[in-house]
Amino acid sequence: MKISSRLSTILKISLSAPPLFPVSYNVDLDKVTAREAVQMIAEWLDGNEIENLNVAGPRASKDPGIHDFVVGILNRVWEV
Repeated sequence: MKISSRLSTILKISLSAPPLFPVSYNVDLDKVTAREAVQMIAEWLDGNEIENLNVAGPRASKDPGIHDFVVGILNRVWEV
């Protein structure tokens, strides 16, 4: 399942990793399936020491359903 492409929907994940500089990873949800996003994010998280995680994307008012969609992806990431 892909999210609607009416907007460029990019999930940005940031974390603080030693030596305390921000590291970010972008997943364009218009270009990958939810399954691919889960795998990409899980692999990326496994390769980094996570202290703080920030997830950002478009406002729900601009992309209805994005919150639940991303929560679903992240819930699946934690199961991998």
